[in-house]
Amino acid sequence: MVVIALIALLASIVFSSLSAAREKARVARALEELHQLALALEQYQSDHGGNYPDDVTRSIPPGLEDYLPGGNWPNAPWPNTVYDWDNWAPADLDYAPKEQVYQISIRFCTS
Repeated sequence: MVVIALIALLASIVFSSLSAAREKARVARALEELHQLALALEQYQSDHGGNYPDDVTRSIPPGLEDYLPGGNWPNAPWPNTVYDWDNWAPADLDYAPKEQVYQISIRFCTS
């Protein structure tokens, strides 16, 4: 019984450390991919007369794939997550200051 209890204790420690390592790996991947998206958007802006792409719903803008390295875009590292590009014009905002807003985010979608 003692041996079984020790094995169960060690197994729980290993599983919790693996879970933490998996989460750290996802965070690292997300940071790298967000950096790649930022560079791609800068290149897109440079090639399109200083304009950023239009807003899209839970995805990345069409044409941005040409500036991104190969991968599983727009899927983000966590299960059921996607990268999302938002581009809000000042007229679309209900709050001050009404300035142009650009945002890259990770959307956690329900499965």
